[in-house]
Amino acid sequence: MAFPCQDCYLILFMAYSIKLVMKKQKLQHDVRGEAPVHLRIIKQRRTRYISLGIKLKPEYWDEEQQKVKRTHPNSIRLNNFLAKKIAEAMDVGLAMESESKYVHPDQLKETITGTRNTVSFIEYFDQYLETLEKSGKQGTKDKASAVLSKLKKYIKGKNLLFDDITVTFLKRYEEYLRDKLGNSINTIHSNLKLFRKLIRDGIDEDLVPPEKNAFNKFKLKTEKTEKSFLTEDELKRVEELDLPIDCKSKIFHYRNMYVFCCYAAGLRISDVLQLKWENFDGQKIYITIQKTKQQHSVKLPNKALDIVDYYRLEKSNPKAFIFPILNPN
Repeated sequence: MAFPCQDCYLILFMAYSIKLVMKKQKLQHDVRGEAPVHLRIIKQRRTRYISLGIKLKPEYWDEEQQKVKRTHPNSIRLNNFLAKKIAEAMDVGLAMESESKYVHPDQLKETITGTRNTVSFIEYFDQYLETLEKSGKQGTKDKASAVLSKLKKYIKGKNLLFDDITVTFLKRYEEYLRDKLGNSINTIHSNLKLFRKLIRDGIDEDLVPPEKNAFNKFKLKTEKTEKSFLTEDELKRVEELDLPIDCKSKIFHYRNMYVFCCYAAGLRISDVLQLKWENFDGQKIYITIQKTKQQHSVKLPNKALDIVDYYRLEKSNPKAFIFPILNPN
């Protein structure tokens, strides 16, 4: 197929049209009888206009040729300016589409006008991981790091701006997680929920305008899963399992902590690891839950008390951990 000109080739290749138009509907609002000339972008039936700062009387505008008529005293200068703007727009569009499978008209407009939000989502994500590290939330950091690792692999090491996270991007990334990586619906939900949290944080910090939140239109999906529980017989078999007690193997203490968690209202392992003798009054434990920062008390049943008693010394240091896993220093 032969193209009549290079510009036509560029416009067709980018699958959208760029044209100069005069918005004559603005005439009634102009006391000088002039109308503005705009750059019009049409892509997938979506139209966006970019103001070029030029106003003309209609008799000076050639609609068919998309240029200022020679009868205008500054026609050469104005036409050179307009030709430069349309060339810049096509260059930007071609560059953007060569990097991404889909470019939204709003992204193109913002990039051409220089108003695009250039805050990096990847850099913001990295800062979030640093915050988790400093807060000592290693488990949460590890999970978030895995989410970021998958994202970086998907974008092949390129940068990703907040503006790049559109509904279309989320749909394609959801497909990637499901079809390429075999992630379950709930795993995908967990990954994208972190995206949503970071975008909301960015909005709170005035880094992202609220209307740019793609999750206003993109809904996360979950599915109910059937939880399995140990039977009393299974738990008893774990309790009675004969395990070696030596300084090299900690499996004996791990089993004791697991059984303790079962009887102590399902406490998280992060909280059980940090239990100290000062948290225990002989019948109850008093702790501040690490995840929620809420104070909590649990009355221990006899089987949980038996486990605690196993580790009790005649003079237990109140600051010492009940379970000998973490380094006391």
